Amino acid sequence: MLTALDECRCLWAREIPGPAGRTSDFLVMRGGTRLAMHVKELGGTATPAQRVPAWLQSMASLRRGVVVGLDRSDLPAGGRLGRPTAAARAQLGQFLRRGSIGDVLAIPGRDTISRDAHALLRILGPVADSHGEIEFVQGASADPFLDAARIRRLLDRAFAQFMPRMANVIALFGPHDRAMALDIALHGRPMERWDRFPRRGERVAVGRSDDGFWARDSRPESAGVLWVPTTGKRGEREPILIERRASAARWSLAQDQFRLLHQVRGALSRQR
Repeated sequence: MLTALDECRCLWAREIPGPAGRTSDFLVMRGGTRLAMHVKELGGTATPAQRVPAWLQSMASLRRGVVVGLDRSDLPAGGRLGRPTAAARAQLGQFLRRGSIGDVLAIPGRDTISRDAHALLRILGPVADSHGEIEFVQGASADPFLDAARIRRLLDRAFAQFMPRMANVIALFGPHDRAMALDIALHGRPMERWDRFPRRGERVAVGRSDDGFWARDSRPESAGVLWVPTTGKRGEREPILIERRASAARWSLAQDQFRLLHQVRGALSRQR
């Protein structure tokens, strides 16, 4: 982070005293632009993901825009998914078409000592771009809720360090496959909302729970989060600036602050 700030010709100071005896990690300055930046490290490594079996990937075309996690953590090393029988495939198709957010289905393993070894399919939420096909995710993204709880604690620690009467930005470093967990930590868990009208062609409306860092326009002092992946291939390591909606942020980013953060993001990207 310090190298990126220096590359952007910023002046910076560390451990700035704040309210309640806490200190802000950085005060970043360039000309008349000032930002309080709070740097947190999620730690850990990316979870290796195997290839989705062809028979399962072929079911992505069932025309339902949801993200489905494939969790192999209960399978022994090298354990594979068994090819389903016709009856099991029909059950799986029904689950993928009709399962509610949060529903789980077990798939027996193959070539394992224990007959109880299985993988889990978990319906996580809607696909962001609504392209209409099922998206299978693996690794840490297959069950992102534990990581979301860890990230939420880091966000709360950063929020306790916020400087009053100025824009505050959290910079979070972590493995690239925690991006979905970060989205849940910020906006809340995806959930079915029966009190809303669904989109055309959908059975039920989808919303967010109230446990997100930004849920219900809470913490308006938080202007944005700079997400910096520490693992992955070139494209997966690209930092992303997640800016708070202006209507929900008391200290929304001014144009010069936004420009500075994008330059810092670019400097971090060149260091990947």
